[in-house]
Amino acid sequence: MTVDPVILVTGASGFIGQRLCAAISQRGWVFDAVSRRSNVAGARNVHRTLDSARNDLAGVDVVVHLAGLAHGAVSTAAWESVLLTNVQETALTYAKAADADVRLFIQLSSIRVLVDSTTCPWPTDAPLAPSDAYAESKAQSETELSMLAQGLGTQLAVVRPPIVYGPGVRANFLRLLWYAQKGWPLPLLCATAQRSWLALDNLVDFLMHICALDVLDSSIWHVRDVEETSLAEMLGLLHELMGQPNRLWPVNARLALGLGRTLGSASTVDRLFLPQRIDVCGTHGGLDWQPPLSQRDAVKETVNWFRTQQ
Repeated sequence: MTVDPVILVTGASGFIGQRLCAAISQRGWVFDAVSRRSNVAGARNVHRTLDSARNDLAGVDVVVHLAGLAHGAVSTAAWESVLLTNVQETALTYAKAADADVRLFIQLSSIRVLVDSTTCPWPTDAPLAPSDAYAESKAQSETELSMLAQGLGTQLAVVRPPIVYGPGVRANFLRLLWYAQKGWPLPLLCATAQRSWLALDNLVDFLMHICALDVLDSSIWHVRDVEETSLAEMLGLLHELMGQPNRLWPVNARLALGLGRTLGSASTVDRLFLPQRIDVCGTHGGLDWQPPLSQRDAVKETVNWFRTQQ
C-alpha cells in the first residue's frame, strides 16, 4: 500500500491484542481498539463494546478480529454463549465491516479446526475436522465467514496459528514453563514428533504484513515459526534456558497413546506424542514473508518474561 492502513483491533486487551496494538502504535499507524480497558496506548479511539466499534467503522481500512472466547472460557461456558460470541458476533462484525466498505477483515482462527495430528503438513484446503468445542466454534465461524464473503466486497483473511507463545502466555505453554522451572521429571523423552509453534512476535509481524497488502490471493493462511520442534526438544530448550537439568525420561509413544485411549484421555495424549505440522508454502512464497524471530530467541524472551512473574 502507498498509504498506511487505518486498523480496528478487537480483543485489544488480550494476549495477542496487546502486542499487536503496541506494534501498530510503534509503526505509527492509526488504529482504534475494542478493549475492556479504558486506555490503550496509541489508540485513536477505544471502544468498550463490539457494538460501539461496529457503528464507528467509517474510514477504517482493516479489521483485525481477535475478540472471542478462548480455550479455558469455552470449557466453562454454555454452548449457546460460545456460538453467540465466536460465531454470530464474528459474522455480524464482518457484515458491518462490509457495509462500511472496510477493505480487509482478518479473523484469527486456529489450526485446531483441522484434525489434531498429521504426518504430512496440513494444507489450507484440508477438510475441517474440529475435535473439541473451541475448535468447533472456530470451524463454524470460518464456514459462516466464507459464505458471507462470497456476496460481500470486503476481503477475508482467516489466519490459523498453532500454539502461540510469548510474554504473557497462558494455558498449556505456561504449564511447560512452570514444569521446566521446577525441573520435575516428565515422561516425555519419546515425544519426538515434529510440531508447529508460533512466536507471538512472529504472529504480530504476519498480521501487520497482510494489513499493508492491497490484495490477498487466498482467504486462508497458515503461519508458524520456521522451526518445527518436538515437544521433547521444546522442553529441553526450556530447561536449558531456565538453567535446570533436563530430566525427561522415556515412555514408549505407542504405550502412552494406548493408555490415553484406555483412560479416556486420547486427545490430550495425542497432542503430546503425535505430529502436528502446518504447510506454510503459500504463506512464505505467496506473500514473500518470513518469520523475523528465531524460535530460540522467541523462547528466550518468553522465559525472561516468565522469570519476572515469579
